[in-house]
Amino acid sequence: MLFRSRWQDDRRPVVAVSDLGMQLQGLAWPLSRGAAWTWSGSARVGPEALGRAARAAEGRLQWQGRLDPLAPAWSGQLSAERLPLHLAAPYLAEALPLELQRAELDWRGPLQLSASAQGWQVRLRGDARLAELHLAGRAGSPTAGEELLAWRALDLRGLDLAMQPGATPRLALDRVTLADFYASLVVTEQGELNLNEWRGARGARSE
Repeated sequence: MLFRSRWQDDRRPVVAVSDLGMQLQGLAWPLSRGAAWTWSGSARVGPEALGRAARAAEGRLQWQGRLDPLAPAWSGQLSAERLPLHLAAPYLAEALPLELQRAELDWRGPLQLSASAQGWQVRLRGDARLAELHLAGRAGSPTAGEELLAWRALDLRGLDLAMQPGATPRLALDRVTLADFYASLVVTEQGELNLNEWRGARGARSE
């Protein structure tokens, strides 16, 4: 099936999902424990806008794997191409000391998800790229709106992430490559580096 949907809340971003196609195989009723469906699909994700420029700004998701609806659990291959993470900026504002203006995510590799009474278990293995990152000073800060940190591409090859309820996440990487890195060090009128401003923003929220 193919359709288009949009999502918006009071934090203002409008996210459009288009060209959404899904296929389920192996469905049976009544459901029995251990039964798995083959679930595959793809979609485009981006800002709600019209025109060629808006289409070029969309990212693409594809997945294919086995879904256990009763567990619930899913295991399969996941790929993302130029997924626009900056659409989630309003939801990350409380966690980030800077303003996320742009970021695109590429991912390719297997993903395993399963739920239990204690919580979710996650296993993620593959290659990731965080591209076109642009971070600026937060509103109300001495460097508001100024680009402070940017890079063209951060490649994480051989990423292996394991998360289990009640345990410390485990992360391993084979290779990390950073291209075209830029950071702006600014001395404020108070004679402090803007790095102190970043740290201060976090500290203010933790009080």
